[in-house]
Amino acid sequence: MPIESTPDRVGLACSPENDITTFTSSSEDPNFPIENMLNQHPKRVYKAVNGVSSVTIQGDLLTTSSTLCIFNTNATEAIIRIVDNASLDTTIIQGDIFETGENNAVGIKFDPVPIGRHFGVDLTCPAGTTLQVGIFHIGVLVQTNNPLEGLNETQTDYSTTKVLSNGATYYKKRDIIRNFSFAVSEKFSEHTDNFILDISRNFGEIPMPWFITNISDNRWLIYGKLENLISASYKLCDNAELQFNIKEVL
Repeated sequence: MPIESTPDRVGLACSPENDITTFTSSSEDPNFPIENMLNQHPKRVYKAVNGVSSVTIQGDLLTTSSTLCIFNTNATEAIIRIVDNASLDTTIIQGDIFETGENNAVGIKFDPVPIGRHFGVDLTCPAGTTLQVGIFHIGVLVQTNNPLEGLNETQTDYSTTKVLSNGATYYKKRDIIRNFSFAVSEKFSEHTDNFILDISRNFGEIPMPWFITNISDNRWLIYGKLENLISASYKLCDNAELQFNIKEVL
């Protein structure tokens, strides 16, 4: 479900590349290892040891980063700590929780952090449950303007329905995913062209985190792919309209 936006969190943004390669967790079930968080399949989860509801994940930032996104998690609280290894100064940021059905997504935006900083992420889920994470992503945020009026959200149902020979209906509930389609208007610039080149041509349909904000300042955070590559319409000499179709990935 969308949550109300604040003024410093506007526009469309995505994070194409995950800058994390190695990290550790304070608790890990060997049947659901921490490496599962990097496989681009949110349903292939990492889990803490049974009954552990609070976990710290930590590592080093190998590139300049400006966002943390977590998907398919039962965490209800998330805090990231970024430590300057030289001065030991620590920046602490509270995460935003997006309800996405049975589980949640976590989104945190922060000022770009130089290479070599250490990070720690504290995740907490309700007592009596076991913490899980499907995707753990830290990367650079690429931003553009808000979608124009007319953002569309549709759903695709992968459930199975079959009419049996006796007239009865067989129904097997499966996953339902969200699809977003919208246009973004932006004054033509090198940034506009680079957005198309960097996201469409370099990454194609590779899944990535997407922050979406509509004109009513409602926000969504989804792990999705471009259903079609970004297209551009140049209706005016100094204006470009970019068309997006994003499909949620499970």
